[in-house]
Amino acid sequence: GEGMSVGTPSLMSDIPQVREVFGTDLEECTFDPYNYQDMAKKIVWGVNNKEKLYNMQLPLFERMCSRGVDKYVEEYIEAFRKAV
Repeated sequence: GEGMSVGTPSLMSDIPQVREVFGTDLEECTFDPYNYQDMAKKIVWGVNNKEKLYNMQLPLFERMCSRGVDKYVEEYIEAFRKAV
C-alpha cells in the first residue's frame, strides 16, 4: 500500500497474510520467499512489466483505500484482543 500511494507497485512474498488480503488476484506479482530464483524471476518480470504491474495493483489499492481509517482501527483492535 505504501508504494502504491506514491505510484510505485510492489512484488510481494506469497505468504498467508498476502493471500488473505489479495487472494489469487496478484499471482503474477508474488514470489516464493524461500526460493531466491523465483524472487529473481519476479524482480526481472516486474522491471520489464512496470505498467502492467501498476495497473494490476491499482484496483486493489483503491479498494483498500476505500475501507477508511475506522476499518483499520477495528482490525488492529481485534488483532490485539486475540493476542492477549
